[in-house]
Amino acid sequence: MRRSLPNLGTSWIVEFKEEASRELLLLPKDVSPRIVRKIDFLHVNPAPVESKKLAGFPDLYRLRVGDYRVVYHVRHREHAVYILRVRHRRDAYRGL
Repeated sequence: MRRSLPNLGTSWIVEFKEEASRELLLLPKDVSPRIVRKIDFLHVNPAPVESKKLAGFPDLYRLRVGDYRVVYHVRHREHAVYILRVRHRRDAYRGL
């Protein structure tokens, strides 16, 4: 799934891995709108202050939204952000 926001000047492309898109759809309905709002900000800034770079993984970051984590990869040359996972914190980092 590809999302873009118009008229933001320098915007980044945000793409979802198929698995991450499916995970987002299966989240509780009270959580998913908050996560989508956070992801939408990645169009403007792929490394916002509340994101954290994952140690040991080049260009992998995470966003924290309550008990859920969004794990994503930033490709600076392509000006793109790839959402890899949207999971509960206990499962977000397994098998990375």
